Amino acid sequence: LTWAEEEASVDAVVLRVSSPGGSDSASDTIWRAAERVRAVKPLVASFGDVAASGGYWVSTAARRVVAEPLSITGSIGVYVGKFNIGELLDKVGIAADLVTAGGRPNWLSPSRPLDEQDLERLREGAAEIYGVFLERVAAARNMTTTEVDAIGQGRVFTGGQALAAGLVDQAGGIEDAVRLAASEAGFPDDATIEWVSLPEPPTLAEAIEAEFRSGGLRERLPLLDAALEGTRMALLPFVPEFR
Repeated sequence: LTWAEEEASVDAVVLRVSSPGGSDSASDTIWRAAERVRAVKPLVASFGDVAASGGYWVSTAARRVVAEPLSITGSIGVYVGKFNIGELLDKVGIAADLVTAGGRPNWLSPSRPLDEQDLERLREGAAEIYGVFLERVAAARNMTTTEVDAIGQGRVFTGGQALAAGLVDQAGGIEDAVRLAASEAGFPDDATIEWVSLPEPPTLAEAIEAEFRSGGLRERLPLLDAALEGTRMALLPFVPEFR
């Protein structure tokens, strides 16, 4: 996004979103980068199979949003929690010794359960981020936060339903988004468009190496780490697999 923002030969940008979401901080980091692009050139978001929760968050930076009729989107919501593996550690004979100072620095330790004070802190944090999420969507879709909340609260939509709800602007695929971006940049309908896809596709050797290095569990480890640390997640509560 930064390259596209600064590259003079790029007249418009299509942000292809294919993500169920992630942490609130990651979503907002991408959103800010997309906002900087939008400030200097047309930015259109294009939804793949899934563009939900944090995936929708980043799309609110776009001038226009194009979604496939059956894209999974929406899921405007935030959740936060942590694993409590204290009993598991007891069963396998592992003890956790913690030395703390100042307040409750160990409140997110996976070796202890949450008490009511901990839960209240998590609720307050989730509510704060949800409020930011509502503001992002409201500003992008010309709605009030109350109107967004009425269709938010984690509800999941198809692309067609999102269009009817006012969360996207147009039904279509990546080529429709490219044509729309070109139009926003002032190009005539019959203009020849040169695409630059980023990141660049991997070489065959890089693809093979990535395949060997990847795996279902390894791909989920960042999310597992985030959950263990109590990170607030703007994340679809399930990960669909299309076969």
